[in-house]
Amino acid sequence: MTGMLEQLDAEIRACARCADRLALHPVNPPRRLEKVVPRPVLSTPFSAAIMLIGQAPGLTEYDSGLPFQGQAGKEIRSFFAACGVRSDEFDRVVYQTSAVKCFPGRRANKGRWEDRQPDRKMLQICSDFLRSQIDIVNPHILVCLGGFAASAIDNLRGHPARKLGDVVGEVEEWGDRHVIFLAHTSGASRFLNDEENRRRQRQGERLIKHAVGMLRDSGRLVRGSRSPSSIEAKLA
Repeated sequence: MTGMLEQLDAEIRACARCADRLALHPVNPPRRLEKVVPRPVLSTPFSAAIMLIGQAPGLTEYDSGLPFQGQAGKEIRSFFAACGVRSDEFDRVVYQTSAVKCFPGRRANKGRWEDRQPDRKMLQICSDFLRSQIDIVNPHILVCLGGFAASAIDNLRGHPARKLGDVVGEVEEWGDRHVIFLAHTSGASRFLNDEENRRRQRQGERLIKHAVGMLRDSGRLVRGSRSPSSIEAKLA
């Protein structure tokens, strides 16, 4: 298992198929005008009970080479802490990746610069990597953070694309795994300005907290603490 993860990790990190597309975009204008280069970002290889899937790395992740290190990373770590995953164990419990592995650059939007959403071609190129990560890491729980990640998982499962409001706070079975959908925890998310959407997000938080409790009680939250077995109780 470890060998397969290391081989996949090396394959992802060596990928440069989006180099021409990335080179169309500056890193962080107006201060850093050099063009984005392929620099896949993902957790170091390990088998995890929980996999967190975001949209794409941001600027901080591009510079550090580590996932979920910027403001969004602080927010999701706080979110998981509220669900029972301590900050000191987050990186040992949650395998962190994204639907698109490379930072897509930044764009101007209403007078300010923000991370650019990856295009469909980038998602298509990375989709096999995401499928392989799920198969090999073999998580019990997949947490989709935001609409882009949700669409990526729907695509892998052969489901038609859905609106974010249709899935946030929901849990769905995918084989012997459970998929839980969240809105992005960033304070910049306008989706959570609506009270009904905030209610859905709280439901997603309860689902994750329940799953973390089940995994911890059975000794399966940190892989290797006991012999792994399937989750017996369904999330509801």
